[in-house]
Amino acid sequence: MRKTIKLIVSIRIIILAVLGALTYLTTAYFNISLWYILLFGIGTGVIFGKVFCRWMCPIGFVMELMFGKSGQFASMYQYHKMGCPIAWVSGWLKDIVVVKVIPFLIPV
Repeated sequence: MRKTIKLIVSIRIIILAVLGALTYLTTAYFNISLWYILLFGIGTGVIFGKVFCRWMCPIGFVMELMFGKSGQFASMYQYHKMGCPIAWVSGWLKDIVVVKVIPFLIPV
């Protein structure tokens, strides 16, 4: 089980790309209001923490590709996280998360 989880975490960027693209395409094709995406992100945030931001957000994927998390563009990546309403609400609700992420699952 632990090896499976580590494998999933190691391919997180691929999963983020696929789920982010599906989120974007589904929203565009079915003309889903961004309010529903916001509610979905908040709902998953309350249950699992910042799972939407780390695993499903199309803009988060683009930002990770463009700026990464280190180097001179780290401040731009942090700016995106501060400018996103789903990231705000997930940050506010992080203490009441139903399912806590085990520390070894967090990608480095």
